[in-house]
Amino acid sequence: MSFPPESLSGREDSSKLTSEQVDPTISSSTDGGYLMTRPRYTRKPPIIFTTGFTYITQAEKKDLEDFWDEQFGGSRAFAWDNPTDGVRYNVRFAEPMRFSYTGKGGNHRWNVSVKLRTI
Repeated sequence: MSFPPESLSGREDSSKLTSEQVDPTISSSTDGGYLMTRPRYTRKPPIIFTTGFTYITQAEKKDLEDFWDEQFGGSRAFAWDNPTDGVRYNVRFAEPMRFSYTGKGGNHRWNVSVKLRTI
């Protein structure tokens, strides 16, 4: 299974794309003022990607909601191609998608923000 759904393929808004490294450090302070650190795990730290879509239709919003339901939220992994470099990542939803209504009059349009976490 890959993201986004077919109806939105190639429609990601590159201005919404960000990425951040997850810091795997565990640290604790001592009474002497020293800081002890160690990695939480030995695998490569995950990356959190934020991406989105602008001005999508009500039907496209429904397609995204259906995809969320098929993945049981963040439970299942799926493939996502980074639109800036074409690298394919195995990811899960890091949090629920956020929809903001931008329609005017009877024109139902939505902006969507999506956070993905590599596995």
